[in-house]
Amino acid sequence: KTISKVNLKMADTTAPSTTTTGGAEEKDKDDYIKTKALNVELGIRVRIDQLIDIDTSRQEYVVKGMLDRDWIATDEDLLNHKTMGAKYKPSVEVDIDFINDVSLNEMKYAIDPVSGSTTRLSRDANGVWYNRQRIEFNGRFAQEFNVRSFPFDVQDLSLVFSAAIFTAKQLTFVPMHTEVSSVSVDRTFSAVRDFAVVRTDVFTKNFDHTYADTMGHVSDENDVCPYVVFRVQVKREWSALMHRIVVWLFILGALSLGVLSYPHADIDGRLGFLITMILTLVAFQFVMQSELPRVAYFTLIDKYYVAIFSINIILIVESIVVGHGGKGLINDAKRVDETFAIVATIVFAVVQVFFMGYAAFLHKKELAKIGKTAIFRLDRLTNYLNLKENKGKYPVAE
Repeated sequence: KTISKVNLKMADTTAPSTTTTGGAEEKDKDDYIKTKALNVELGIRVRIDQLIDIDTSRQEYVVKGMLDRDWIATDEDLLNHKTMGAKYKPSVEVDIDFINDVSLNEMKYAIDPVSGSTTRLSRDANGVWYNRQRIEFNGRFAQEFNVRSFPFDVQDLSLVFSAAIFTAKQLTFVPMHTEVSSVSVDRTFSAVRDFAVVRTDVFTKNFDHTYADTMGHVSDENDVCPYVVFRVQVKREWSALMHRIVVWLFILGALSLGVLSYPHADIDGRLGFLITMILTLVAFQFVMQSELPRVAYFTLIDKYYVAIFSINIILIVESIVVGHGGKGLINDAKRVDETFAIVATIVFAVVQVFFMGYAAFLHKKELAKIGKTAIFRLDRLTNYLNLKENKGKYPVAE
């Protein structure tokens, strides 16, 4: 999704004639840039000033930040910067496309307070001059979240950018020449308190649009565009959620076993007790909805809730079998009930131990995601576009 148009002026060259207007003119400019031999190293970094919201149900997050980029300044740039002032434009200017944005509430170029231009000149540690621009943005971005391990989940927050109509042969994303860090997160004014930032990193990937459009049948090296992905990994603060949800579910499950202290023939008392527990669990589920992500699959907490609910259903069935009509539906109902009480208590304890072990396994599995190289894909249909390591060929689509 292109947010802004490319404004490109070539140094020491004559651009093609653009007597047409509108789409034809833009197409001529596109064709010209693709055939021009360029080799631009675009330094780029992201500074996130505020994490506003992480919505795992809508698969979106909201962030406010700045995008800085720099590229080498030519002798013509140094001269023009002195003479043109606020009207200064570099000989080569590359605008950035936001790829995974849902909506941008704000996007603007920062103005240099000295020159009044959107581009200023900065030196690196070696004294080399670079053009530098800053984009301030505030928007909502799409991200595929997996919360099956909730509340132990680790999530990626990715900002994906491309260099408009430049190909991978003409432009390479590199770390900022005039800055030390590539990505930083300021949590001072962050509105997200249920996640903690655990890692930040950056990686690049080239994407063949022709290969994607033809579903892997045709490849065009002139249509391979560079992408850069800034990733912030966050880990959910799980301790409070475990106390607010899991501990109370455990208590409700343990209380349900208290029905076995009733005489087996007291079916009215047993059913009254268990139906009350069922209604309590249903009411507790409504309370849980404010804490749980709304997804189309079961999370870890959902599975535990179903286990506790199922125990109550089994207890209802057992109470009917041993207490129907005061005699039960089977012979020696009292002995069966006593045996069932022992077995049910053991099973309940085993379920708790299993759940703790399973939770520890998922927790460890989620922690292993931290720092692991992410799979780069623009949508669900292009997962096969990743280059195979050391082969330089596109894999065959499955």
